[in-house]
Amino acid sequence: MLDSKNVADIKIAFEPRIMVVPLNAILPLRQVSPSTKANVKYKRIAKSVAEIGIVEPLMIASQPSENERYLLLDGHMRREALIISA
Repeated sequence: MLDSKNVADIKIAFEPRIMVVPLNAILPLRQVSPSTKANVKYKRIAKSVAEIGIVEPLMIASQPSENERYLLLDGHMRREALIISA
């Protein structure tokens, strides 16, 4: 069980603010497979991104070894849909 002392030592993994960064500065931790792109969930996301844009932001973390590069923690399908719709 965590007490308040231990909680203070936990660091968050994502950027705690909204940022606008170029898509080519975001490094995905995994690729979106062709089979994923063929499923209904991805198609819904892609259509929404094309028609409305991003509603839920991508979750990124700074990559300490490289300036202006970020690791994509969550939002791989949204990122892929953005790339395809651009």
